[in-house]
Amino acid sequence: MESKFWEDVEAGETLPVLEFPITVKTLILAVCGTRDLMPYHHDPEYSKSVGNRDMFVNTMFEQALFGRYATDFAGPESDFRETGLQMLNQLCPGDVARIEGTVTEKLEEGGEKRIKLQISATNHIGIAATGTATAPSSAAAPQSQSRGWRGRRWTCIRRFRISRKNGSAKSPRSPREAIP
Repeated sequence: MESKFWEDVEAGETLPVLEFPITVKTLILAVCGTRDLMPYHHDPEYSKSVGNRDMFVNTMFEQALFGRYATDFAGPESDFRETGLQMLNQLCPGDVARIEGTVTEKLEEGGEKRIKLQISATNHIGIAATGTATAPSSAAAPQSQSRGWRGRRWTCIRRFRISRKNGSAKSPRSPREAIP
């Protein structure tokens, strides 16, 4: 797989679909990797007792999945600068997360070339999350000043914006209260 360059991408371009099965193993690995030990991410009985349909993936998992999707599109040497995530529903074991995206804009800001993506994750119920990613080129400098890189590559994650809109989860106020 080759990296895409700013010049290779067009506004309105549809990204390839990624289907990612959500399994119990996926959730347990995410819990261990992120140290998010809230019981609704790994204990199905607890999660159901507080009004969820099952245990579900955490925020960092969805951020990583959207990040993977953006960088899979851009190529192995890419990364992204800024992302936003809005969680609308839950991805639970047995779901297949269908990730789709579109290039919404190509622009230049402050001499830097950027591409903005709109991304969504759906399951059999509907939309689970939506997000955005902004991918800048490595430099607006001429190629001779770009440290030998061919063209303009996307670089460097900077910040996250997260919002939750899931009224169905009745999560406890603190991790201590979550322990049954």
